[in-house]
Amino acid sequence: MKVQDIGHAIAKRAWIVIALVLAIGGLQLVGRQQTSERRVHEQAIRKHVAVVQAEISDLRTRINKDVTEELISLKILVLRPRVPYHTAREIASAIYKYAKRYERDPDLILSIMRIESAFDPRAVSKMGAMGLMQVMPQWIDVLDI
Repeated sequence: MKVQDIGHAIAKRAWIVIALVLAIGGLQLVGRQQTSERRVHEQAIRKHVAVVQAEISDLRTRINKDVTEELISLKILVLRPRVPYHTAREIASAIYKYAKRYERDPDLILSIMRIESAFDPRAVSKMGAMGLMQVMPQWIDVLDI
């Protein structure tokens, strides 16, 4: 083999190596661009998912509140059919509100009201206890209600 042929073979191999290095570098650059684009896309998707999750949570809260108040009012009407519907709704709204605020079971409050006043907000006992839960007047001042 001549020196010239050896030089051509080396040059040819060098060009092949250079071409491979450039191709690999180009692939890495394309890969980085795709990774960068993918990250931007994934961040946008995460933002949209967070917005949708917040909306679902808000909707779930609204539905649960409406369903719960309606369910409580229906329980009142089943337990005491003579209670006017609007009164049952007002009582149910108060039960829901305060049960949630003080972390109590709405059914417990409902049960106490049924036994104590039969869902009559103007009920007064022989001993002077008043209202749905038959609170004695001296407790009104003590409890600031």
